Amino acid sequence: MSLPKQWKQAFVELLKSPIITVENGLILNLEYRNEKNKLHRNSEISPASIVYYKNGNIHYEQYWVNGKKHKLGGPASIVYYKNGNIDYVSYFTNGEMYRLENFAYIEYRENGNISCEEYWVNGERK
Repeated sequence: MSLPKQWKQAFVELLKSPIITVENGLILNLEYRNEKNKLHRNSEISPASIVYYKNGNIHYEQYWVNGKKHKLGGPASIVYYKNGNIDYVSYFTNGEMYRLENFAYIEYRENGNISCEEYWVNGERK
């Protein structure tokens, strides 16, 4: 019995190891790349790129598909303050900032209050 091609691809992607950058025993970033060396990871699995502050908190996480920021159903880029609160989120589809039904860029103050919201469609601010 043979598995469908998409299942095989998803399984192979689960087995891929990230490229890890370590400095003084601390992980600075993790990256997943495809065979063409472009940032790539199935967004249903995890981000393709995660960068850490030296305190161990996540600085940002980004979802990429074949070298383009992309995630359906959630932000493709999430940037955090050093304290772990969200700085801003941005939604991308095929490398362009885009979110039809709501704000594509949302910025927060360090206390968690929203400071800016923007609509973007096909990479253009509306």
